[in-house]
Amino acid sequence: KGKGGWSLAASVIPREGDLALVDLGSVAEIGGTIDQWRNSFGQTSDGQAAGAKLRKQIWEPLIEYVKDADLILISTDGFLGRLPLAALPGKKPGTYLIEDHPVANIPVPQLLPDLVSEDDERDVDDQRLLLVGDVDYDSGKATESEAPTPTIETLAATRAAHGLAWPRLRQTGREVDFIGELFGQTQQEGGEAVVSLRDKHATEATFRDYAPKCSLLHLATHGFFAPPEKKSALSPEMFAETKDTMQLGQQQQHRFVGFSPGQLSGLVFAGANNPPTSLGTLSDDTESDDRIMTADEIAYLPLQGVELAVLSACETGLGEVA
Repeated sequence: KGKGGWSLAASVIPREGDLALVDLGSVAEIGGTIDQWRNSFGQTSDGQAAGAKLRKQIWEPLIEYVKDADLILISTDGFLGRLPLAALPGKKPGTYLIEDHPVANIPVPQLLPDLVSEDDERDVDDQRLLLVGDVDYDSGKATESEAPTPTIETLAATRAAHGLAWPRLRQTGREVDFIGELFGQTQQEGGEAVVSLRDKHATEATFRDYAPKCSLLHLATHGFFAPPEKKSALSPEMFAETKDTMQLGQQQQHRFVGFSPGQLSGLVFAGANNPPTSLGTLSDDTESDDRIMTADEIAYLPLQGVELAVLSACETGLGEVA
């Protein structure tokens, strides 16, 4: 951070040579240009101008370092996660950056050793596809007179308590049917190459059971995002409150304020519009689920054998950085 505010920096780590740190300019200015580009995804005259400006601001300063690399791995942070760099303008008019440079995104650099490792033991069937679509979010929902009072407070139950519900996505049934048929045409006869979870059968528990056994996942469902009042423990205001608590109390009295970030988003499965009355135990099948699989829960699934996961949705990447 300088006198003019925060600056954006890029660190470049070549296969050979020294690490380089490149100052890309004002965060506020670049963030505003990204917003302008996203208004039309570079399709209007203003969007095209914003795309050209972004290329000049955040890509051209890096070209001398990446040169003609066979593959460029990019790991962005903060507001840059809202910008698909590969869609920026290319060198020639009417082209895209991906046509000039082979780029790929990785979530965090620390994952790279695992991604390129050939030592993983993969307990999966070769080229087995798991499809999730046309989910019945009202599955198991009781009438108002029959509905029990929820005995636990989950983030999903909080959403239901506010009268919010996930509508059924009927067209996703056609989507997963088409993908399943297309995938089946590429497979040799014999073996169950496609597992399809639909309707009331697209439960969190069933997905948890099948996902580690498949190499390809395609999920056409809603995403869950916690209400704004549910703050992350790592957000600036919650972190400040945590630090104040730690300074005031003794070591054994330290407490953290807010939710784990991994609890604040997830995937929605069958029955999510029906708040759970008990979390039960891990042996209780669906009774142990709240019909929302959070990022924390996904992180603990043994998915080393998954080669490709597709989260098919509308309005992706349109939210704010939180």
